[in-house]
Amino acid sequence: MKIEIETKYNVGDIVWTPEWAGDDTGYRPDRARISGIDIQIYDKAVRNISYFLGDIVSYSECDLFTTEAECQAECDRINKGDLELIRMMRMLSSDEQMEIYKSAFDKLPKDQKEHVLNYAERLQTLRNMGILSSYELLFKLGDFIKRHVEGQI
Repeated sequence: MKIEIETKYNVGDIVWTPEWAGDDTGYRPDRARISGIDIQIYDKAVRNISYFLGDIVSYSECDLFTTEAECQAECDRINKGDLELIRMMRMLSSDEQMEIYKSAFDKLPKDQKEHVLNYAERLQTLRNMGILSSYELLFKLGDFIKRHVEGQI
C-alpha cells in the first residue's frame, strides 16, 4: 500500500499561531518554527495532521497561519467577543467550569468525543508541560472545543 501525503507546512517552516497574552490583551500572533509533523492514518485515509512547535505542543493546520497578518485577523476575530466570556469564565469555580465543558462534551458526536478523549489521555501522560494552574488547562480544553467543534454543538 502506498499513500501519498502532502502537508500544508514542512519541518522548519515559520508559522504564526494565536497565543493567549492575558485578560487585558487577549490573543496575539506568536511566531514559531515547526519542529515535527505527526500524521494519523485510519482505514487508508489521513485522519489528522498535527504540527509540533517545540517538543510537546501540537497544532492542527487550522490553528497555524503563514503570515502574521493572517494570524492577527484570526486573533481579532477571536478577541472580538471572547474576552468578556473569558473574564466571566475566570469568575466561575473549577466545578462550574467542568460542568460547562462536560455539557459541551456530551453534545459531541461519538468520533469527536473519542478525539477529545485521546488528547486528554495524551495530556495526562506528559510531565511538566508548562501548565501553571487547573484554570489554564481548563481554558485550553474549552478553547479547543470552541475552535474545533463549536459548529457541531
